[in-house]
Amino acid sequence: MLAPIALFVYNRPCHTRQTVEALLQNSLASSSELFVFADGLKKTTFGEEIEKIRETREFIHQIKGFKSINIIESNHNIGLAKSVIEGVTDVIIKYGKVIVIEDDILTHPDFLTFMNDGLNTYKNTEELFMISGFSYNIKIPNSYQNKVYFTHRCCSWGWATWLDRWEKANWILDDDMDIFLSKKLQHSFNKPGRDLYNMLTLQKKGIIDSWAIRWGYNMFCNKAYCMNPIHSLVKNIGFDGSGTHKDYIISDNYVADFPQGRFTLDSFPCCIKKEMVLDKQIRSFLDGNTSLYQKIRYSIRKRVKQISKQQV
Repeated sequence: MLAPIALFVYNRPCHTRQTVEALLQNSLASSSELFVFADGLKKTTFGEEIEKIRETREFIHQIKGFKSINIIESNHNIGLAKSVIEGVTDVIIKYGKVIVIEDDILTHPDFLTFMNDGLNTYKNTEELFMISGFSYNIKIPNSYQNKVYFTHRCCSWGWATWLDRWEKANWILDDDMDIFLSKKLQHSFNKPGRDLYNMLTLQKKGIIDSWAIRWGYNMFCNKAYCMNPIHSLVKNIGFDGSGTHKDYIISDNYVADFPQGRFTLDSFPCCIKKEMVLDKQIRSFLDGNTSLYQKIRYSIRKRVKQISKQQV
């Protein structure tokens, strides 16, 4: 049985249309069940944003080409993090697995095949918590022979998981958790990127609202991995000022190109070997994108100032 697809949308009709059109180019689309979760209006929503939400909802009701289409519309705004956590939970409890897409992700025509094959191959591999369709523009060693690699870093840009792993997640962050008391654990958590612990503390303080950093922390607690293809099968088109990350535009170096032609695998690695874990390469790549970090820090500082003003 193919994994169902959970698509999360809000107020970007043009992005949503491109996302759906790309998914429909996948050969498995017509055999896949699609669940579309549309978040609702915020209390502060007005004018042009209301129209964009209306246009988005109008479009999703016109979607065709999948085995079945299920639309779940929220009457009020619950935010992306809660939408993803609750939506994924609802679908995965019924089907045991799920492929997740947000409204700004373009997929390669072989994306669904890769995800379904990976889900079937590793359904009993407990140390693999997720499969991602994204690949960083990292330097793959010349001697590397596989078409996939593994990392301890979570990636939310087109991904999939299983029920037994999703059930292990604890979404609540408390002050007395070991990670907030141990420099050694913080250093270890940051091995695939020095931004991770910083994002976790911002999440705990309520400055950001991310399901992904909490899922990444649960991966860390379970010594789990994410599998990525060596050539990215997704592109994020949302870093244009239109989405949650309005305050910065992502570096072109960060956006990976699709592979030329088909992306096919004769087989997946039968086990996760040390040489297949490319955490160092990912951290090196992320450290090299200093302009991206500067923009992220600017965005966070701006958000902190906004929250401080609201509390005065």
